Amino acid sequence: MDRYIDMAFIQERKFTMQRTCVIGIGLVIHIYLFYKKWKSSLQKPIITMKIPTKSQSGTYGNSITIEATVDSSPEALDIKWKKKNYTIKPDGRKFIIDESNKAKPTLTILCLDFDDSGNYTISATNALGSTEENFCINVKGDNIIFISGPVVVLPAGKILFRAVKPPNIKITREEWYNTNNNITRKIKSEEGIFLKPDVSTLEIDNATTENSGTYQLSVESSIGTLKSNTITVFVDDSEMFSTEQEGNCLRFYALQSECKETMRKTMDRKIRNFSTTWTFYLQRHAARNLRI
Repeated sequence: MDRYIDMAFIQERKFTMQRTCVIGIGLVIHIYLFYKKWKSSLQKPIITMKIPTKSQSGTYGNSITIEATVDSSPEALDIKWKKKNYTIKPDGRKFIIDESNKAKPTLTILCLDFDDSGNYTISATNALGSTEENFCINVKGDNIIFISGPVVVLPAGKILFRAVKPPNIKITREEWYNTNNNITRKIKSEEGIFLKPDVSTLEIDNATTENSGTYQLSVESSIGTLKSNTITVFVDDSEMFSTEQEGNCLRFYALQSECKETMRKTMDRKIRNFSTTWTFYLQRHAARNLRI
């Protein structure tokens, strides 16, 4: 009797060991297949780029957004935007970069100028390597609005802007804007301010220092929103001085300051900002003096 019990115990133990072995092999195979599948899913970033439907068109004066789709496993940790080998840095004035979603980073270029045409490059890097992709922007200028006006105006003087618009489009609405101390406001008709959409002019009588700032015209048309060039106006307060010579001196410094500010804004729209460009100029100037 004991012999039969021992044999049954041995057979059960052998069966248990065989079952455990089968389960173990199955588990190993399952882990191996999972690892193989996981390993095959690892890859360097794959990038595609497009202009989203919510973005404005690539027309002069508009703002355009480039959207990239980054397929990366593991996730891309380093994303950079470049133009002409210069890394683009967000400044809020010309470039806005949104990387809140690493899989869909965007670059927005504000107030398009003809210099903004060209190839823009995005590079994405993960643990397996880096990938670059290019996107070309061609700024169109077929329908451009230009405004003309003064730069320096005497207190109590008149600020007069005139606009030239393409004759082949239908204008449905015009809005003038003034930006002063980084605050932009829409100009409304009120005492001393005359908006004349029929002739596309803006007149401001009895100008004060509050009327200083950067002016721009925005219109709604049959082909969408169009924006003009910008003009910065400085209202000169030289009447506080008693002599004409002092007043002229102030006008000169005001115009000089305005020219520098205009140059700075122009430079800030480039890849290298004003400070970098100005330092580069001073270094070249110093080197030239040493050679002399």
